[in-house]
Parts: sequence; C-alpha cells; structure tokens
Amino acid sequence: MVWIARRPLSWPLRLIRAGRARSQPFAKAPRVDPGPVAPLGEITVRSPASIDPRVVRSYGYAQPGDPYSPETFASIRRSISQIEAVSAVRISTPEEVSGLDAFGRLPVDIETGERPTRAAGVSAKYSTRDGPGVTAFFTHRNLFGRAERLRLEATGAYLTEKGPANIVKDSALREYGGRVSASFIKPTLGGTRLDLLMDANATREATEG
Repeated sequence: MVWIARRPLSWPLRLIRAGRARSQPFAKAPRVDPGPVAPLGEITVRSPASIDPRVVRSYGYAQPGDPYSPETFASIRRSISQIEAVSAVRISTPEEVSGLDAFGRLPVDIETGERPTRAAGVSAKYSTRDGPGVTAFFTHRNLFGRAERLRLEATGAYLTEKGPANIVKDSALREYGGRVSASFIKPTLGGTRLDLLMDANATREATEG
C-alpha cells in the first residue's frame, strides 16, 4: 500500500498566507513582516490591439478600493478567461511597499493573450442503424474587435428506415436530414456589464412515404 501525504506548511509560510488573506500583499519571510494593509488601486488592462481592453476590464469585477486578497485575483482570472478571444490572463502587482500609489493602494496590472481569431472543423460519424452523418462548424472569436463571438454549425445525415445498405438505391432528397445553427455573443452591450446572446437554427427531418 502506498500513502501520499501533503507536507504541512512551515510556520513562516502560514503567517505569510494569513497576512495576504488579511489584505497585506507584502507579507514575506524570513522576518515575517506583515506589511501594511493595502486595498486595490488603479486596475490597468493590457490586451492585444485586436481586443478592446474595455471589454476585458468589464469582466474583472474588482474595483479600486476593494480589499486585496489572492481569492480576488483568482476570481478575476476565471472571469476574464470566459472571453473566448482571450488565451491567457496574467495579473501582476508591485513587489515592494514602495510600489503603492499616493493613497496607499496596490496598483493592479492585467495582461491578456489572444487565441486564434478563427477556427473551423469537420467531423464524420457512421451508424449501422442510421447510416452516415457529417458535422462542420466555423467560429470567429473576435468578429468586430470587441470579443464578439460568432459560431456557425451544420449537421447532415442520411436517415432512411431501410438502413445504410440502401443508400445508393434510395437516395431521394427526402431521405436526408440536417440541422443548421448560428449563435452570436456580444459582450458589454452598450458599455454595460450585460451581454447580448442570439441563437437561430433550422432543422430538417426525414419523413416516411
């Protein structure tokens, strides 16, 4: 039998984590100086030129004056990562107390990367009951430069009750079915924290007779 146990944190490290949980971002070892309590200061966003930084900022719900905590930064990172055009999120702050602003606040810098703007794919399947089918999709992750996402998808299948062995013999148009769909997401509608979501689809089913 093999046991895996987590090593207990050292006493200085426990104090450092406790200090940062109390909004003391400069708590450090070995002297274990908790440092001053510092709320968040100005939040700056640096994003690729193709992505509007105001969109990224709208997903970081923290505001200047909010208490500092590692959990706040983790929440910001998770929220911004929901933007499909963004590939990575890096949050940095000053390393020393001297980096605080004139009001004793902690400046925050958010830097993001960019995923490929376009993506497309095709997949195929085959069922001994329903026969062959194919699906194709196209996604644009930054349609107008404000992280708008457009996704188009089409699925087609041969749906005959006689089975796939009769595909060539019975290849009438009525034996084919499919679905076409489109979805569009526009973040920060009108500069607000509201998102616009639009979906449309059309389906054709094979009929008997």
